[in-house]
Amino acid sequence: MQRHDPLKGMKDSNLRRHKTVTNMTKEAVQFYPFDTLKTHERLQPRGGVNEATIQRYVNDMRKGDEFPPIGLARVGPNLYVYDGHHRLEAAHALGRNGINATVTRMTLDEAHRAAIAANLKHGRQMTNREKDHAFAAYIEYGLHLDKAGEVKSCRQIASECGVYSFSHVSRKLKAMGIDAPRDDVKPFNRHHRGNGDDEFDLALLTSEDDEITASTFYRQLQDLKVTCALLSRDDRKKAAEALRNIADQFTLEI
Repeated sequence: MQRHDPLKGMKDSNLRRHKTVTNMTKEAVQFYPFDTLKTHERLQPRGGVNEATIQRYVNDMRKGDEFPPIGLARVGPNLYVYDGHHRLEAAHALGRNGINATVTRMTLDEAHRAAIAANLKHGRQMTNREKDHAFAAYIEYGLHLDKAGEVKSCRQIASECGVYSFSHVSRKLKAMGIDAPRDDVKPFNRHHRGNGDDEFDLALLTSEDDEITASTFYRQLQDLKVTCALLSRDDRKKAAEALRNIADQFTLEI
C-alpha cells in the first residue's frame, strides 16, 4: 500500500517560504461528511480541477493507497476546502459519503493565502494559465494591499503569492496599471532565457543609490536560489547554464 505525500519533492527552502498558517488553531484529523463541507472559488488558485488527476487518485484509492487528510478552513460557521479538491472529487467519484480532514480556524483572506501555498506544494507544476489565474485572483481580492490600503512591496507580494519572482511581479503590476512602491533594490541588469511566461530572471540588482555591495549581491543570490527551486527541471538546467556563463565572465574580468 502506498502513502501519498503532497509535499514529496518540495525543497526545504520552499516549505519555509510558503508557510502561511503558523499561529492559527488547527484541530485534530476527523471524518467530515460531504454535506458539511463547502467550496469557494477564491480557494481554488488553479481555477478548477484536473480530470486526469482525479482519475489517477480514484484508481489509487481503489487500490487502497492512503492519502493525507484534506485541509479545511473554518471561516465563521462554514467549513471551506482550501487544500485537497482533487482528493475530495476522487472520494466523491468512489461513492464515499465523507473524507478525513484537518480544520484550521482562519479568515477567508488567510484561507486564500493558505490555498496558494498548498497548491505550490503539489507535485504537478502549475501551468502558465494557472499561475496567471492565481496571481489575478490575489490582486482581485485585494491581498496585494496592506491594512492601510497601500500596495505591498513586490518582494512581499512575490513571497505571499509564490508564483512569480519579485521582478516578474513588478512587471505584472505595471501591466495592470498598479503603482507598487520601490523595493529596497531595483533591476540593474537582466540575463534571462526561456520561452513565454516560463522565462526566469537572473538579475544583478543594485541598491537605491545604484551602488551594489557584496551583502546586497549575496542577498539577491539567496532570493534567486528560492526562485530557481520553483522552476521546472529543464528551466533549472538553463538557469544553471546561465549562471555558469555569468561566473565565467566575472572570472575573466577579475
